Amino acid sequence: MKSVYKFIQKYIDLWDALAVICYSVFTWYWSSHVKSIITEILAGIPNEGSIIEIVPLGKWLFLFAFYFFIISRKLSKNRKILPFILYRYRYFKTWWKRHFIAMHIIDFIIFIISCVIWGMLELFDENFTNENFGIILVFFLHLSVWISVLVVNDIIFSAKITPCILLIFEGMLYIISVNFNLPFLVCGMYVNCSYSKLGIIAMVVYAIEILTIAICYLIVPKLWKLGYLERKVIGCQVQ
Repeated sequence: MKSVYKFIQKYIDLWDALAVICYSVFTWYWSSHVKSIITEILAGIPNEGSIIEIVPLGKWLFLFAFYFFIISRKLSKNRKILPFILYRYRYFKTWWKRHFIAMHIIDFIIFIISCVIWGMLELFDENFTNENFGIILVFFLHLSVWISVLVVNDIIFSAKITPCILLIFEGMLYIISVNFNLPFLVCGMYVNCSYSKLGIIAMVVYAIEILTIAICYLIVPKLWKLGYLERKVIGCQVQ
């Protein structure tokens, strides 16, 4: 247990812990009318005809907004000391690998803590089923895609508005999916994009998400090697 605590402490600070507690309690409070946050909020918005559910969409986007905020805060702090950190590494690719993985570990820890708190607040009224696991996995995979985009953007463009753009894009995907009956566009919503609903199409979508994460990881070292990022990132010669 002590080793787990040290591992968590390595990646998140007290502020992060307090933020995730407040976030989890708040989401539980405005979802108190539902039986389970995981099965009825985290699973997404059921696609019922051509009705666009504005309030559920707002709640759905809020889930992502919190994780975007935490990661953006970490990226901002890291960027301030990046020139000094890179000097410790012989190769940029070595630093990038550790940095990319670290951001995903932080996201994973925060997400799991959220799920545990939700379960505690709901007193585990519902048995944890394969469907619960599927919901968590599908949501986290989709979240990981956006986190990968945020991390890559921080290196290539340094655009602070990216989290807002991603939220707008996520909302637009939902609206398009409802209007044109394309449930696979909202691939983070288990209720619309699961194997039981879409079959092989869902598996293809998940594969594309994994491929997107891989591309995000590979593109930065490639651009660095080609010389496109050297001045932008640090302004000095690093192998």
